[in-house]
Amino acid sequence: MKKANYNKQDLRHFLQQYEAENPSRVVRITEPVGMDYDCTAIAFEMERRKLSPLLIFENVQGSRFPVLMNLYSARDRFAAAIGCAPGELIEKWAALDAQPIKPKLLSYSKPAPFWMS
Repeated sequence: MKKANYNKQDLRHFLQQYEAENPSRVVRITEPVGMDYDCTAIAFEMERRKLSPLLIFENVQGSRFPVLMNLYSARDRFAAAIGCAPGELIEKWAALDAQPIKPKLLSYSKPAPFWMS
């Protein structure tokens, strides 16, 4: 895998760029899957086969959102996600952990979501 330039720090951009450059290392599952066990069973089956693709479940029953799994299951992908070479991963991760990004508070015109009340 070549080292790409993942400068933008948002997950959506990273996934688009990573999938474009590594299509064989991303598996999109479009069939309906259950939220309770199906996603985990598929991830375990991939691991049993000694595979660790990035898994994107697009149609999770009971969820409005897709589910992403295995982002950090490969060292080179983990390094790419934080913008470094695999050999620099531990130092980069430690440096990022030492300087957390402050949360950005948003104001809502609608009632706040349940987790903010």
